[in-house]
Amino acid sequence: MNNLLDQTFAKTRAGLFSLLVFRYIHFNTEAFVQCPNNIRQVQFRSPEEYNDYLQALFQKFSTHPQDSKFFCNIHALGQPIASRNFNRYTDYWEVANSNDIAWPPSRNFAQAMHIHKYKLGLGEGKKHLLEGAGDLSEYMLLADMHAAGVVDSPTPDVVGRMVASLAKGGVAGLILLGYTAKGAGRVAVQSAFVKFYEDMRSLLSEDQLQRMQWNPITAEHTLCKFSRMYKKRCYTS
Repeated sequence: MNNLLDQTFAKTRAGLFSLLVFRYIHFNTEAFVQCPNNIRQVQFRSPEEYNDYLQALFQKFSTHPQDSKFFCNIHALGQPIASRNFNRYTDYWEVANSNDIAWPPSRNFAQAMHIHKYKLGLGEGKKHLLEGAGDLSEYMLLADMHAAGVVDSPTPDVVGRMVASLAKGGVAGLILLGYTAKGAGRVAVQSAFVKFYEDMRSLLSEDQLQRMQWNPITAEHTLCKFSRMYKKRCYTS
């Protein structure tokens, strides 16, 4: 995520809350993009502090209805997620402070990957506080956790498995670049991703790789953006 959390703060429960409100409320919104530096905030020590930030956003962008996608975009991941709205922040505070979640998690990306599989700390009969947060949201939250220094960089194999499982923009990018074919199985897609990652490492200089912060996560991100730009006819065959 942009405007990274302080690594020490990110490892606190408030840090997890801050990661959750970014990923499930502010990601891919114009309010976040246009927010001036004197208002912008990414670290929140309490739900009250977060609510103060929301009110500052509403005041700054008062010409936009508060229930509009300007502040919380239900299409942030493509398909609409009706449960995505800024009023859920109190749920995310509850999630972040759940005793069922070990935080900070394992440094191992693959082991931390199952954070949603615990229903984020909810017991039997309780509501799902992260309703609408599927595998793609989970992967993106993990990428945020990596950017914040909470988990280590994953191996190409681990991200390759995720790309194959999600079957979204990463796979589309691999197909467009000729690394795999439509209908290929998960193992083939995983291998194709690893080959793409290694090919890029061999083609680019160390300086280029460092400036791109090239790792398996940025490789997956590159494939997704390439496939999206291709659909918008930014590239031709």
